[in-house]
Amino acid sequence: MLRLKQPLWRRIRNGSQVMKNWLVDRTSFHGQFTLLLTNDPDHGKAEDYVRVFTELKRLGLKVTTSVFCTMEDDGSDLARHCYRGDTHTLADPRYRELMLELQEQGHEIAFHGYSQVSNTREKFMEGLEIFKETFGYYPFTYIEHGGNPNKHGPDMCKQETLAMEGTKRDSPYYVLDIIKEKISCVWAWHDLMDNDYQVKQVEDLFYKRNGVLFFRRARLHYLDTMVRDVAQQGGIFLGYTHFGYEGYPNEPKYRYENWVGRNLRPALQGFERILKNHKVTTLTVQELVQTNFELSEGEG
Repeated sequence: MLRLKQPLWRRIRNGSQVMKNWLVDRTSFHGQFTLLLTNDPDHGKAEDYVRVFTELKRLGLKVTTSVFCTMEDDGSDLARHCYRGDTHTLADPRYRELMLELQEQGHEIAFHGYSQVSNTREKFMEGLEIFKETFGYYPFTYIEHGGNPNKHGPDMCKQETLAMEGTKRDSPYYVLDIIKEKISCVWAWHDLMDNDYQVKQVEDLFYKRNGVLFFRRARLHYLDTMVRDVAQQGGIFLGYTHFGYEGYPNEPKYRYENWVGRNLRPALQGFERILKNHKVTTLTVQELVQTNFELSEGEG
């Protein structure tokens, strides 16, 4: 059972802290509307991101945005889903420069994997080292990429994800031990809160499994439906989108899922309305976790 604690702020050193005590502070954010935005990098390009993040800066909104280190082509469906030219990575100089700028602005840069295809534990670790070399520390947050094995074929599922081979010690894709050692917070298991309109607090979004702190997310298009209740009840909305994706229908319902070209304006107008009508605290995943959990170096 989760116990109460007072808020604790701790500075990250080398990004290596992991959760020591799984104690949720139920007082830090109750009574206010806290908004967390997470972005997956699939199909994201530097030129589109410059426009998006310029506008988010104007609105004062923070983002936890994840990155790939590179794109690979192994002939799989994953390689065809995201590919070089369609999705920018840390191997693209302008994109890398932009991520460093976003880091300086207070956004959180999270890890999305070495590449978009299945990566062995050696490649996974290589990706973490590239991340550390780029940003100065290991990622605080890891957001898995890859298909849902309950919905997608094996060619669309990254083997190192925790729903596939990532927890199997005898597999070349075993990464759970690396995650425990190097990363503090993880989104995995395709843990999406679809068709769930209940207002959430910290203890509803974070949970421990296999010695790792995980979190749940809602698709961002639930925000308009839930914003009034979340604001009135003082809850947390932890949503995710893809700033580079254009596949959702061009309908008002999906304004927060389409950000490219002329679709950017409706998304921004939605947030402008929310910020005008409600008092909103915007945080990164890292900031929320640091406020509510005690951190300790090197413990898993």
